[in-house]
Amino acid sequence: MSQSKNFPTPRKLKSGGLVAALMAHSFHLPSGLPAVSEASAGHLMVAIDQAGTLFLSEDSGSTWEPVTQQWTGRAVAVRRQATGSGNAATAPAAEAETAGNTAGTGTAPRPAAIFEILNDQSQVWVSADGKVWAVK
Repeated sequence: MSQSKNFPTPRKLKSGGLVAALMAHSFHLPSGLPAVSEASAGHLMVAIDQAGTLFLSEDSGSTWEPVTQQWTGRAVAVRRQATGSGNAATAPAAEAETAGNTAGTGTAPRPAAIFEILNDQSQVWVSADGKVWAVK
């Protein structure tokens, strides 16, 4: 599998901009370790600590739960990417996100928020909710 062109590498994360550094350290994870990467979509947040453990918050970072590892290798970076509902891997989540839109109103469906993690084997894994992950 190839690495996404826009996915930050661990090296870029370590030497990245001030905003990324501030966001990665603005909350406390249950492991007690600092976050090395985080992404959010609305009230959902995912973060990876220094040990490669992925955590999910469904309340904008107030509480965190570890996510059961479903990917190979060690998670090293996470990001959020907006995609259309045409992606078969995320269609149920996209439908849930757009359920409030009325057909025929001329309003385009809101894109589903997709989280992606990069593992230490340069594989990208995707999730619509931060809980269930599949290889991209």
